Amino acid sequence: MTSTKCAVSRGIAGIGDTGQVHASDMLRILVDLPLVIEFFDTPEVVTAVLGLLAPLIPAGHTISWSATCR
Repeated sequence: MTSTKCAVSRGIAGIGDTGQVHASDMLRILVDLPLVIEFFDTPEVVTAVLGLLAPLIPAGHTISWSATCR
């Protein structure tokens, strides 16, 4: 059995599709900022999770790579 490790963080600034810079401040709490979800698990679990997230993430916004646990 594996134990999934996960970390989620939200950026403090980002560039939108139009090239406009978005930044968080006290006056604009609800703003479209980047969100990073990192996790490590077996290939089968990763494939299943990415399948669930696919409808929520625009094309070309997912990065993944293989890792070796020693």
